[in-house]
Amino acid sequence: MRMYGAEKLREYIRHHIALASWFAEQLQADERFELMAPPRFGLNDPDSRALFVDVGANFGWFTIIAACIWGTAGIGGHNIDQAIKSDIEKLMVDSVRIQDIVQEDALLMKVDVEGWEWSVIKGADSLLKKYNVKNIVLEYSPGVHERTQDTSTLISSVGLKYRLGYINDNAFTAAIADTDWGHQLPAMPEVTLHNLKYDLYDAINFKDTKMGCPAPKDTKMGCPAPKDTKMGCPAPNVLNSTWGCNLVPEDHNPRSFRSVLGHRGNVWASKEGGSLVLGQPTGIFKLDDPANKYFIDDGAKFGQGHRPCESLTPKVQVRHRCPCTVKAECGAEEEIVKKLAAEGNMPNNYVLG
Repeated sequence: MRMYGAEKLREYIRHHIALASWFAEQLQADERFELMAPPRFGLNDPDSRALFVDVGANFGWFTIIAACIWGTAGIGGHNIDQAIKSDIEKLMVDSVRIQDIVQEDALLMKVDVEGWEWSVIKGADSLLKKYNVKNIVLEYSPGVHERTQDTSTLISSVGLKYRLGYINDNAFTAAIADTDWGHQLPAMPEVTLHNLKYDLYDAINFKDTKMGCPAPKDTKMGCPAPKDTKMGCPAPNVLNSTWGCNLVPEDHNPRSFRSVLGHRGNVWASKEGGSLVLGQPTGIFKLDDPANKYFIDDGAKFGQGHRPCESLTPKVQVRHRCPCTVKAECGAEEEIVKKLAAEGNMPNNYVLG
């Protein structure tokens, strides 16, 4: 954008659409070729035009050309992994609200702004209420919301009559690999309002450093731990040092949307009656699973944060709700957790009404 300018960029795009239209005409005029579908170019055909709003192009082709940079962009650095050493360049840029730019119906709005999606949705409030934005695809970053201001972005969208589907990248990509693009897309797990109540409850506790607290204690193992630690009760060789408070994703409630997310995820929000096909509610557990359940179902492959159980070391398998595979290393820990869960003493096992 900085290289071309807005009008030059429009001219550039129109030029290429004109070339594509000319090429389609040449094919139609030659009996050796057959067009399998009619060409539709929104800028040349007003009747077929549907608005697509792209908020946060990030690594878009023109962005790379214009900026000549490569890296992670973010606001305030809240999305940057502090464990990775890197050079950080700070820039001051103007910001505008989407509702001040777009005042018409849209087929799709894509939002990927490194954890500040809540701010974009807030700035599109009148657009979403007054106009018909049929679909929203946005990135969802657990943790960034809690470190900034808002924890209820998705709940707000449900209130605007959207239904939400979780785009599980691996599962969805595999499902569509053998799918004819002319057919219906496969069903996605639904992110329900009930799932999001757990997310919000966890987010509130996360802010207060109370998520998953107090950490489980077994009084026969020399607990409680010293008050100046946050490790709850790391009983030697039984409840190891992975048992603490506010750990992500381990301490999220297994019925929450966040329980299936690792670093981040993508959500498709569609107005009721749209093309989105939804399956069962998301979450490591079913919404009606009892409060005394701790481990994932037999045959399930993924634990907290959608981490493959088979890839986890025995030291952290139980912490992720995966069954212990090496009893000599985590068998005692597994038995204690089963006992605590049966007694109702696992704080992140709570059930909301």
